[in-house]
Amino acid sequence: MIVMKMCAAIIVWCTIIVAQLLLVGLTYLGYVMGTNKQKEIDDYPEGTEKPINYALYISYGLMVVCLLFFCMIICMYTKIRIVISIMQTSADFVTEVCSVMLIPPVMMIFTMFWTMLWIFLALYVYSNGEIG
Repeated sequence: MIVMKMCAAIIVWCTIIVAQLLLVGLTYLGYVMGTNKQKEIDDYPEGTEKPINYALYISYGLMVVCLLFFCMIICMYTKIRIVISIMQTSADFVTEVCSVMLIPPVMMIFTMFWTMLWIFLALYVYSNGEIG
């Protein structure tokens, strides 16, 4: 938890930057594929029906999404900083109250027990009696 507290900002900002870079890379790949496809379509002989270049239109759409994502990051800068502070505070809480780490496994065991009991009782009710 100490590492989580110290690296919370780095983890969040690296995740956001990597997501933006992957989106930019995907956009560039789509644009390159679309322009190559457009060159092939332009080489078609006159009088033949030329297909629509969907790859180029998709890349234009990805450019808009990339720009919107970047604007969203800029607009939510203060909220991202608040989230980082919340993560650091929750790391402090978990460090001080270690018993909170037992809640998810215990609840999972109770949930599995309840599910097995429900399945057993459902099969018992289904096996006794006839429909109609």
